[in-house]
Amino acid sequence: MPAAKGDSSAGGLTLWLPGLRAWPGEALGEFLPRYWGRGRRERLPATTLLDLAARLWSFPAGPLPAAALLAAADGVAVNGRWVIALEAVQIQSRQGQAVVLPMPVETLQVEEMDVLLAAARAHFAGAGWEIAGGKPSGRWYVLAEVVPDLRSTPIYAVLGREPLDLLPKGGDAGYWNGIFNELQMLLTAHPVNRRREAEDLEPLRFFWAWGEGRLPDTRPAVRWQGVASSTPWLRALAAWAGVPLLHGLDALPDGELRIFWAEAGEILWEWPGDWRLEETAPAFAGIVPVLHAALAAGVAVQLWSGIMPDGMAECVRLRPGDRWRFWRRAARPGRGAAALGRW
Repeated sequence: MPAAKGDSSAGGLTLWLPGLRAWPGEALGEFLPRYWGRGRRERLPATTLLDLAARLWSFPAGPLPAAALLAAADGVAVNGRWVIALEAVQIQSRQGQAVVLPMPVETLQVEEMDVLLAAARAHFAGAGWEIAGGKPSGRWYVLAEVVPDLRSTPIYAVLGREPLDLLPKGGDAGYWNGIFNELQMLLTAHPVNRRREAEDLEPLRFFWAWGEGRLPDTRPAVRWQGVASSTPWLRALAAWAGVPLLHGLDALPDGELRIFWAEAGEILWEWPGDWRLEETAPAFAGIVPVLHAALAAGVAVQLWSGIMPDGMAECVRLRPGDRWRFWRRAARPGRGAAALGRW
């Protein structure tokens, strides 16, 4: 993996752990509490991961416009319009509740999605807004010139949960929820879905609306010279901002790590492990050599959590010398005295 060139000789690594929200018992492993205890901790207010990402990238106030970024990455002509993404999902019964589940990728046949999209576009023609389809993701988008009063729940926060209390809210929610319900009824009755149901396939009729917003007129100054992430909306943000995507950072041998950190500049690495799962701490131990190499090369390291149950995020800043602070006690994220920080 080539190193991303930067202007800073020392460089910096921001390791974002969005899955660090809650955990069972003491299942944080050996290394994470050690880092959390040696660095300088701050607790920071944040509403959603999209809000936290917007702050990390110096976006204007409000959550990151994930839908507009994804649409731009999909080749949709956003043209300054407000965008909300329509993500294909399925609604299944689990323990007596209807819950939202992801639509298996293999069920999203391009030809069928194109036919359904054409039907939706024809049905809502003249509505004053547009439905567009993105390729290759298969995601749909609603684009409007006027910004409505609408606040959605991101798709990653909906999966596995009952949807009724999570529908979009705001002054214009009645209108848009009615539109999304009308779209569902239209697609349910479409011959494509009738055929799918006859063949015992999941119908393509449920879409979750999320990620609303519009791209800023001026692109914010970006501090990153490289981004490592597997999250589609974060990768779309990197592409829009012109930041190279990095791959295999955790697989570089020690010798190459030293070379990499000597030239890397400022790097944002999103590591998506869910800390509620027992296997996450051992997996995190596998990337610890990257952190050791960064600190040994004089790189300042920041560790960011996801959103804690109290609506706060935590940031730990580690200077290269902090790796030798063996006398500092290990600390669990979200616990102990940490002064309220400022963005």
